[in-house]
Amino acid sequence: YGFETTIRFNPAILEVVDADSGTAGVQVHPGSWLPSSTHIVSNNADNGAGTITFAASLVAPAPALNGSGNIVSIPFRAKAGGNTSITYQALKLVNSSAQIIPISRSDGSVNVTSNQATLQGQVLLEGRTNHSGTTVQLDGGATVTTGADGRYQFNTNGGSHTLQFTRASYLRRSISANAVAGQTATAPTVTLTAGDIN
Repeated sequence: YGFETTIRFNPAILEVVDADSGTAGVQVHPGSWLPSSTHIVSNNADNGAGTITFAASLVAPAPALNGSGNIVSIPFRAKAGGNTSITYQALKLVNSSAQIIPISRSDGSVNVTSNQATLQGQVLLEGRTNHSGTTVQLDGGATVTTGADGRYQFNTNGGSHTLQFTRASYLRRSISANAVAGQTATAPTVTLTAGDIN
């Protein structure tokens, strides 16, 4: 009738992908086994500390769950190569009388073999058909210059990155974009606005 857990992971290797951007903080997905009337008591992932807390309770007169199913779904994104354990710091199930149900549990692990990712995108210049010459900087470090089509590409690590776009006579701009280890991610297209020029 009720479920509560705290799960730990290595935040240097993994981060939880937010399941609900409309709610403050990082959330995980309640499992498909839970009825829509389930009361979510706690749903919080702390990517800095590497912890997830999730608690849910059915609401009377709903019948207790029996059998097997998915109570919570946790989407992770790789940040770096390496191995991390996924461990239960706490895990509790209770019946409709609030009595603890004896359980056995198994911890797990995730091995990230490569954190290399490709991040690409396009920068357009307001009022032009040739979009070359924009400098794109990744996380305040590496830079590339766009060609006539305004496209750019970086080989980087998986995770969240900041892209900054600068070009003479145009207003500079920056955005955040996520790269996924082992994949090619495309950042949103950016249009630079013409600035104050003589």
